[in-house]
Amino acid sequence: MNEIVEFTIVQCIPDPVADERINIGVIVLSGDTVMVRFVNNWRRTSRFFGEVSIGHIRDFAEAMELTAAGVPATPNYLPLFTSDIPSPIHSIRRMIDEWSQTIQFTPLQPSLEEPRRLLYRLADRYLKEPEAKRTSVRSKAQVISTAVSTLRSALHANASERPILDSPIEAKARAIVQGRRVKDVQVDFALVNGSPLGGGQAISFQINDMAELRAQRQQAVWSLADIMALNPSLTTSIMIAAPDPASSSFRRAGREYAEFRLDAKTAGIAVVEESEAEDWAVRFTEEVLASH
Repeated sequence: MNEIVEFTIVQCIPDPVADERINIGVIVLSGDTVMVRFVNNWRRTSRFFGEVSIGHIRDFAEAMELTAAGVPATPNYLPLFTSDIPSPIHSIRRMIDEWSQTIQFTPLQPSLEEPRRLLYRLADRYLKEPEAKRTSVRSKAQVISTAVSTLRSALHANASERPILDSPIEAKARAIVQGRRVKDVQVDFALVNGSPLGGGQAISFQINDMAELRAQRQQAVWSLADIMALNPSLTTSIMIAAPDPASSSFRRAGREYAEFRLDAKTAGIAVVEESEAEDWAVRFTEEVLASH
């Protein structure tokens, strides 16, 4: 017997009273299988919400993508997956029926179409986005350069408020930090004052070598987790170049990115996209200065 195929359109409603909506995703259910697609570019959604943050909406989309990929979602990561609900399918059906705030769903509708083909067709119809322009691939070295240059700018801007130390604080590429299990851990960028005061790793999710990308993301999380285990007060971050929607490897890189975000969240490591580097550098520098 063929399994029943159903679908719903995920919508955002900034003001439930005004009932203005924007489509952000598609969910297809078939038996125990969950398939999802969400918009790649969140700028239109962000503009739709004005000054209100859409972080919780992006967290929801990321959690749904992980669920569809078969990655377990913990209660802390997605509160709707709790012990009293038997499976993700039950959770999804319940939230489709019950959610009535900023994230809502159209009623489930049946379809005779093959599930994946249905997903692509619905995404093409309901998730219209401007065609992405192909840009040059960002390398890990370029991400490191962005981190260091923005940290230097932030240090310069805060020069008058900086505490007087025996030696100046500098932003540099490459530094050695002691870990708990590994004696010497190399970080890709750091603020140093004789010894590192804070640092982090860099990853480019735009490279085409998936084995290398997986190694990069795992090493970044493991190394910072080791450093934090020895010194929890040390300021740390991972700066990334996000997957490029115009790349032929976008889907594979997207899966690596989803698993990386879950690993980083579990380890308590802050993640920042390269496009947000300037604001991040100010926060990172202020945190380091406040703790020294």
